[in-house]
Amino acid sequence: HNCAFGMLGSTKRKFLSFKPGGLLWVTTPNADMFRNNLPTFGQLQKREDRKFLEEKQFGPDGEDHLFLFTQSDLNLILSEDIKLLESGFLGGTVLINRRTSIFLKLLPKRWLLGIERLIASLPIINRLTCHGLYAVLEKRWVNKVK
Repeated sequence: HNCAFGMLGSTKRKFLSFKPGGLLWVTTPNADMFRNNLPTFGQLQKREDRKFLEEKQFGPDGEDHLFLFTQSDLNLILSEDIKLLESGFLGGTVLINRRTSIFLKLLPKRWLLGIERLIASLPIINRLTCHGLYAVLEKRWVNKVK
């Protein structure tokens, strides 16, 4: 998501060198978060669609995200050699932030933890408010002999 070309292919090639059964844990910012204005990988999956991003890539400290992944976009990077074992949301929620902290300070800590657990248990709220997305990928053994 910081590189218009290459990194996705490079990471995939390295992962394909894993032994069958090898696991890779991937995290990325969540494109479905309601404050996101960036295009998704699904919208830019063709290489020529990402050409305009080339001049913006490799920003300072990796802060310039070019595109983001949705949970369904993860399927677009799979191949017969890679199996998606699990995916979900992680990181904090945008509902608990600097602006809401004034009100949240009035609540007991136990209630705040309860609010976070409630958010985590509601898939639609999770998808729209969590900062991160994760995926656990497994290298599969594929018989290439035909």
